[in-house]
Amino acid sequence: LQNPENPLKNNYRGLTDAFLRISREEGIRGLYRGLTPGLFGVSHGAIQFMIYEGFKNLHRDFHYAKNNSMKPPAPSDVEYLFMSSASKIIAMLATYPYQVVRSRLQARCGSEQNLFSYKGVFDVIYKTTKHEGLWAFYRGIIPSTFRVLPGTCITFLVYEKVNKYLKN
Repeated sequence: LQNPENPLKNNYRGLTDAFLRISREEGIRGLYRGLTPGLFGVSHGAIQFMIYEGFKNLHRDFHYAKNNSMKPPAPSDVEYLFMSSASKIIAMLATYPYQVVRSRLQARCGSEQNLFSYKGVFDVIYKTTKHEGLWAFYRGIIPSTFRVLPGTCITFLVYEKVNKYLKN
């Protein structure tokens, strides 16, 4: 949101400056802009973990039915990486629009006549849909996916390895 080339925006000099200016210019309410959609962001991790565990259960059920054995094999590292990637992508598809809404609410964009000045969550949804279409809620999802996917895969693989180590 900080852009020295845009004369409509006054850049903040730091956290304290941002806090004081937002409080003074927009009131205390301005500090909480984007809170409602931000709360929906908590669901992202829950959805991702639920889908990941679902993939693990499918793996277990598939191998149990296939081999009719009492204890199916644990997924391989590659299978864990696939499950973590797929669960992250599905969770992102389900929750990415809230990130767009949240960032647009938090953006300081000039006057009320400005097309991109929003009054609340529903105003963001209405204006974005009307002027940019539904795909605007997924703008930036591909680079975001490439940015977070490696960390997600490593996190879940480490989680499984540590979990297995602690059980032994």
